[in-house]
Amino acid sequence: MQRVRQDLLGCRSTCHCERQRQGKTSEAGRGMSGNNRIEELCAKEDIRDCLRRYARGVDRADRDLLKGTYWPEATESHAGRFEGLAHDFVEGVLPQLLEGKGLAQKLLGQSYIELLGEHANVETYFFSYNRIKNKADVFIDLFVGGRYLDKMERRNSEWRVAKRIVVFDWFREGAAYDYQAGILGNKRTMGNIAPIDPVYELHSKKT
Repeated sequence: MQRVRQDLLGCRSTCHCERQRQGKTSEAGRGMSGNNRIEELCAKEDIRDCLRRYARGVDRADRDLLKGTYWPEATESHAGRFEGLAHDFVEGVLPQLLEGKGLAQKLLGQSYIELLGEHANVETYFFSYNRIKNKADVFIDLFVGGRYLDKMERRNSEWRVAKRIVVFDWFREGAAYDYQAGILGNKRTMGNIAPIDPVYELHSKKT
């Protein structure tokens, strides 16, 4: 038993020394590239912020917010529905978003971001719900899981989309649910389009 205990103590001591050695090495590495690492993290966060603005713009049918996520000459290839200038896509999809009256939600998943100087390759997963009309002019609930494949550029310290390809990985259509019925018979506050949605009034206040 005594020998086993000594072996275990020796193993722990060796492992502890190894962790200390690795820790010192990694700390030195971080110190040498600290400024570059901070710049990289800031760039990635700015890119994610652009994607978040797009998500709110879609859900709230906010024209200015949507267009502000693209450079003026940016292009959009939207899952076989649209090919052309991104700003034209925004104008084309707005009537549909307005019809839905804010019954929409876009959730962003993980983003794989490859920084290439003033450019970036970005792949972002998303899940979305939208109340839209089908070909029979009847409202349905549409659920989509997909990805945004983006070429993004930084100009004057701002990141925006320069080229986007939207891919659907799956989707489901269903009958439009009657939200007016509420939950257990009690109506609930529902989201809406800009500037009616509560977020616009709340965030317009300075305090």
